[in-house]
Amino acid sequence: MDALRVQTQSLSQMEAFVLKLQSELKAMKQEVTKLKAGNNATESQAIAYMKMKPIVFALTACFVKDAPPAGTIKFPPIKAAISITNLSGFKNTGKFTCDKSGIYIFSVFIAHDGVLTACSSGGTYSSGQIIPFLRVRTSHGINNLSSYKSSGIFTCETEGYYLISFFITTKSAVADMRLYLNESFLARATKHGASDYQTNTAVILYHLNVGDKISVRAGSTFDVWSCNDSFSILCK
Repeated sequence: MDALRVQTQSLSQMEAFVLKLQSELKAMKQEVTKLKAGNNATESQAIAYMKMKPIVFALTACFVKDAPPAGTIKFPPIKAAISITNLSGFKNTGKFTCDKSGIYIFSVFIAHDGVLTACSSGGTYSSGQIIPFLRVRTSHGINNLSSYKSSGIFTCETEGYYLISFFITTKSAVADMRLYLNESFLARATKHGASDYQTNTAVILYHLNVGDKISVRAGSTFDVWSCNDSFSILCK
């Protein structure tokens, strides 16, 4: 009976929490609608909405080649971090610990939204050569799109945190695909194996400054098989 009573009480508490959460979501949705209306949105409304209780955080870290202790993989150095207070613990243990308890609504307001997804045309690329993704499938908030279409190099127009990714399918036994920030090596995807089709991908969150250039380049000679392979970048 005690176990049943505890279970019933827990279910009641969960139901109350879900109802409260639904109410908060409805209120936030109404505020978003007001903000999108433009004429009805004021600066005070925007500030009030941002202070409701959003918690915004993001973290990107790189793997360390040195062998870690058994059962633990460490990922310093930190590449990008927003509102992460316990970074030292993450650096030392490789374990991310949430700073807050409960369920939260994550939100971020940045003046500029930008998205881009473009596909390749396939072909063979040599080491150091830019792999162009020129066939734009999705684009919003990118002003100088003609420059990207001609060069295959994305140029940052607004400073901020960007989610950058690419995936490439190849039949080559060895393939080294690299993501570059200007002339600095940022991330990679590799293939070492049999000559069968395999899709490789890399994803990173990184802070870009105005004028920074992002490109995907070959680190070895290999074939890009699929014309549906794509490069995507998001600033939100």
